[in-house]
Amino acid sequence: MTSNPGSGRTASDLKSAWNSFNPDFDRIAKLASSVPVLKKMLDKDPRHRPSAGSAAALLRDLGDKTLS
Repeated sequence: MTSNPGSGRTASDLKSAWNSFNPDFDRIAKLASSVPVLKKMLDKDPRHRPSAGSAAALLRDLGDKTLS
């Protein structure tokens, strides 16, 4: 197993933490318009997550809508 010498955690520890992460964005009213974007970015299956460039564009568009 690969470990990060600085943190003392193994990849399996980090994967376990990621798999147990289940934020409830709907409880934060300020995030309501960003929930679909955040859900895509944090999808458990990496094949369903947008690329970094696509995620940046989605967030930029969201920011533009918020400022309008």
